[in-house]
Amino acid sequence: MEAGEFENHGKQFYLDNVAIHLGGMAAEQVFLGEHGDGVASDLDGATRLAIILDRHLAWMTSSMRGPPASTSA
Repeated sequence: MEAGEFENHGKQFYLDNVAIHLGGMAAEQVFLGEHGDGVASDLDGATRLAIILDRHLAWMTSSMRGPPASTSA
């Protein structure tokens, strides 16, 4: 996904898609008793979407707060 692509969809779109990826994995475990080979791609997709959400929301939050505070010891 491109960096600007996040702006084309709302936060809920990405949360829903993370849930879809993880739901497929959970369904395999519940109904089949094990995960198939597709779990890796489900986890990869969910992780990529979560990273997009985290980066975008962290950027928005930090831009509202201003520059990060100094953490010198």
